[in-house]
Order: sequence, then structure tokens, then C-alpha cells
Amino acid sequence: QFGISKYVLNRDGDAEINFYEYRIADSEITISPEIYTGEEVEVTITAEKPGLDIEYQVDGGEWVPYTGPFSVDDNVTINARYVSEEDEFVGPITDKDITNIAVAKITTNGETEYYKTLAEAIDACPENAGTTESLIEMLADTNESVTIPEGKNIVIDLNGKDIASDEDGTIVVEGKLNIKDSGEGESGEISSSTGTAIKVAETGDFTLGTNESEPNVSTTKPVVSGESYGVEVADNGEFSFFDGEISGKI
Repeated sequence: QFGISKYVLNRDGDAEINFYEYRIADSEITISPEIYTGEEVEVTITAEKPGLDIEYQVDGGEWVPYTGPFSVDDNVTINARYVSEEDEFVGPITDKDITNIAVAKITTNGETEYYKTLAEAIDACPENAGTTESLIEMLADTNESVTIPEGKNIVIDLNGKDIASDEDGTIVVEGKLNIKDSGEGESGEISSSTGTAIKVAETGDFTLGTNESEPNVSTTKPVVSGESYGVEVADNGEFSFFDGEISGKI
């Protein structure tokens, strides 16, 4: 079996066709990373079309030749494209929003603030909050140990992301905390590799899940796991358990 392909070019005057112009899709250029890496994110652009160079642009700035990984320390949009000076060719743009440098966000009155650590987001929540809740939405996995101070009233939506640490007490609740998970797919997880994942102090009030007027109980998320205990509650501390899974040695 064999096949025959045939094409005809009619030429009138000077005309050139560079066939790679018609074979480049946006998806051919990959911009990474996909996970949170710390105070800075190292951006790598990967492309595999021989004979062409790559240019990139940060937040609408100048186009710069890509020579290797570069770092950004804030949320930005990266654009990338193929170019060929010899053929005066400029390819389609592949874009990526680098928002994963932020671990969490808080939206108040329609305005969103991004935070590089969960601790910074907690610090930004008002003190002496009473019954007024502050919602922190997780944007990426994070490795840190945090405290919810007395007087703060915080809801953390895991959004399918993980909060982990090697501390005895990944989250210490001295104020009021509600953890839920609205993310699609697998649950986010709060975990400690050495001790208890969530410690509720004497003044703490911790709720896992949502107490709806018409209960819709999830037995799979949020997930809390500790090397010793999932949740540990001090005398006079309060703990309400509506959704999720808690695991430890016991």
C-alpha cells in the first residue's frame, strides 16, 4: 500500500510560504511550573520546533529572547512565541497566568488580595472579628505551620489543596476556624508528618465541614491526618465535625 500527496503552487510575483507557519499550535509551547515553590517561581519555557527561537513577555512588557529559566516573585502573565529573524516570522502566542506564586487569596468587597504564605493571609484577617468571618481560599499546596489567633474568625477553603508541615500542630486554633473544601476531584489535606495535624487550644473553636440546614454529609473531604492524631482538643476547646475524614495512629 502506498499513498500519493500532491500540491500545486501558482506563483505570480515574489511569494514565499513557510510551512511551519501553518503547523504551530498554542499548545506546542509549554510554560511551567504548576506548583508553588517559595518566595520566587522559576519559569521554564519548553518548545521543540527546530530552526526557531523563542521570545517571552512578562505582563505586557518588552519581548525578550528566551535563553533559559528565569524567576518571578509576583503574580504575572507570561506570553511566549516562536520567532525567526531570518524569515521575519512571528508565531502565535501561548500565555500562562503565573498565580501559583500565591498560596492563598482573600476577596473583600470584590477586591482580591494574594498572599505568598497562609500565615500572611491569616495575619491580614481582622482581629476581634466576633461573628464576622473572613474567607481564605487556597490556591496552591503549602508547607508551613500556622496559628489562628484568639479573636479571629476564619474560614479556610482548601479548594483541593494541601497544608502540610513537619511540626506537631500544622494548624493551632486559638480563635475560631472553619475548614471546608469546595474543590472538585480529590480532597485537599491538612497533615503533620511528626505529630498532630490540628490542635485546638482552650480558647479555640474548630469546625470541620459545613453544618447545612439540610445536611449533605461528605465522608471523603476535607481530610485531616497526623502522625499521632488528626485533631487534638484541649480542655474547654470546642470541636464540631460535620464533613470529612480524620486519621492518625488512633
